[in-house]
Amino acid sequence: MHQNDPLRIYRSIMRINEERNSAFQPLGESLLIVPPTGSKMLGIGALMAALDRDFPIYSVETRAP
Repeated sequence: MHQNDPLRIYRSIMRINEERNSAFQPLGESLLIVPPTGSKMLGIGALMAALDRDFPIYSVETRAP
């Protein structure tokens, strides 16, 4: 299954990044941000891509009043 294979997730993120680069290049610089969400395997694949390409990783939490 795709969500249980960190290498497939890594490759998907890298493909998305390449397509994003070519699409947004005429507009200037853009940035892919990787959120640390999902399963452990998804997180490992996302972390691999973030480390490989220096993508920022942001975590946002909501708090109830």
